[in-house]
Amino acid sequence: MSVVRGRFSGRLLALITLAVGTMASPEASAQARPHLTPQVTYQRLDSIGRAALTAPDHDQRAYAALTIVMLGAAKKTSDECVRGGRPASEIPYPGIVDRLASIYRQSAELRSLIVERMRLQMECAKASAFLTAVAQEPSPPSEPVPPGVSLVNDNLGGSLQLQAVSELTYLGAEGEAALQRLYAQGTVRAPDARQELETLARQGFRRRPNN
Repeated sequence: MSVVRGRFSGRLLALITLAVGTMASPEASAQARPHLTPQVTYQRLDSIGRAALTAPDHDQRAYAALTIVMLGAAKKTSDECVRGGRPASEIPYPGIVDRLASIYRQSAELRSLIVERMRLQMECAKASAFLTAVAQEPSPPSEPVPPGVSLVNDNLGGSLQLQAVSELTYLGAEGEAALQRLYAQGTVRAPDARQELETLARQGFRRRPNN
């Protein structure tokens, strides 16, 4: 079993290294090797996506998912959406958010990781739509949240729905509009997420300065 796992790990590392080397830095890769066709690019992304679901241990699965996150992220800034995002024509690999959403639906262990890093994606509208959907999902029963306590602010953890509401505050105008709609529609059901949304409503749906 350890030999098989070692071989899988080696193939995964080689695949991800090749993918990152040829896709993550288009300017550098253009000088080093021939341009990859879209078909080859997405075939490699397909393989990495399968690794996120089927690799033998958690670290390998998380590494594969993070590789997909990185390929969809802005290279120079983490506040791409706050700055207004990019036109669709300037996004190198369209569809990354959809791939991450697919992994989210199939892998409970990677859900928090994907929600937390959705703010990095260049596909701002899709990232906002994904987080909006997560915020409205039903959550497992949990302990009641004491009045006046914000789990995001106090770093006490919380539901995926709370995490999604919090992450929307990183997406600039796109996220603010999504939070306003959630508040107006009353469709956030998880108690901790609903409480955080109430707090955000009182401050104009903007992230607190100390966060």
